[in-house]
Amino acid sequence: GVMVSVDVLKRDQWEEENAVFAINPMGLPLKELRRLKDQFQDEEGQPVKLDEQKFVDALLSRLSSAGTSQNERQRWDSELRTLFKKIDAGCSETVTWE
Repeated sequence: GVMVSVDVLKRDQWEEENAVFAINPMGLPLKELRRLKDQFQDEEGQPVKLDEQKFVDALLSRLSSAGTSQNERQRWDSELRTLFKKIDAGCSETVTWE
């Protein structure tokens, strides 16, 4: 019946939202992700290496644009520094978009 269809739609929407969250745990909209990618490129669109502070600043600036509170940004600061270290497995102290 109609109730099953609504439940299936809700489940599908929930699964889709959670799949996006798994890929994008900060919950940034696509527009903000595109702007974030721009921060990993120079004026000519060439890849740029970011050190830990620039990486954290780039991501936190996108959170600020998305309306995240100061407390949330402080919590993310620590998480982003941990993420940087995981991405920088070679200990080069820089990361790229790729």
